[in-house]
Amino acid sequence: MNKLVFAAALAVAAAVSSSAETRAEKLRARFDSRDTNYVFVVLHRADWRRHPENSVSAIKGAIEMGGDMVEIDVCRTKDGRYVLSHDGKLDRTTDRTGAIKDLTFEEVRAARLRERSGGAGAALTDERIPTLEEALEACRDRILVNIDRFNSDPSGIAAVIKRLGVERQVVLKGYGDYGSISKRTGDPWRHVVDREFVYMPIMTAGKKPDAIGNIRRAFAEWDKAPYIPPAYEICIPADPPVALFDDMRASPNRPRIWINTLWDSLAHDHSESLRGADFTPDRVWGWCLDLGATMIQTDRPADLIRYLESKGRHTLDR
Repeated sequence: MNKLVFAAALAVAAAVSSSAETRAEKLRARFDSRDTNYVFVVLHRADWRRHPENSVSAIKGAIEMGGDMVEIDVCRTKDGRYVLSHDGKLDRTTDRTGAIKDLTFEEVRAARLRERSGGAGAALTDERIPTLEEALEACRDRILVNIDRFNSDPSGIAAVIKRLGVERQVVLKGYGDYGSISKRTGDPWRHVVDREFVYMPIMTAGKKPDAIGNIRRAFAEWDKAPYIPPAYEICIPADPPVALFDDMRASPNRPRIWINTLWDSLAHDHSESLRGADFTPDRVWGWCLDLGATMIQTDRPADLIRYLESKGRHTLDR
């Protein structure tokens, strides 16, 4: 009888543990798995169509929408604070001007964010440019984070991530081969090799005649490096590198494929920049699925989520 009681207690504990799993943990488990059915929706600069880009409210909007990952851009102020900004300047997104690297945090914080993607005609809000810490806290337990331009200051950015203890929610990315990236990143690269951090290379299938061969060789190098990436962002400014995608599917490591559908320079003739009848979900996102994408970065997240759900490709608790 005692054994039965003990077994029941273990079952209850397991159920409680499972139910206590955060959404971010579920997403990370799916990211780490070899499940290629689930397609991650990555929100470019968070939910900027309804909130100021790279803002805390835009991150919260992405979470409420059911997005899987927010892409954010990080800059360093003159006095060493890390804040969110794509341009590295205040001009477009706020009511002030100046390069963030030349301004103190207090000066940056005084600026008010404009609605959506900003510009002179965009209304001002009461929101301020968030710190990296504030952005990561808004994401904690709820959504994964993609930090662009990590290589611009890997030591400082890595230190913030480590201090907050959100390593498993963050995917870092940058351009270059294994040797150049590991050298340029310096000491923080050990966190990548030890798999505390996830690093995703960005590779471009350019328009030159040897572009496909070069990108296939780059993938082959990464695929046997001391750190083997679980995902790759593939930029496609010309015809898609079908042979590369065949290589990826054939690899025993079965990496995830990330396609960015924002502009034609990233998704040749299949991007969200198409207008009118030229834009259809099948032409843009269906094309990505046909190529084997399991992560799509978008400026139209609500539409993409609906499309994937209609295909049975975005059910986290499946």
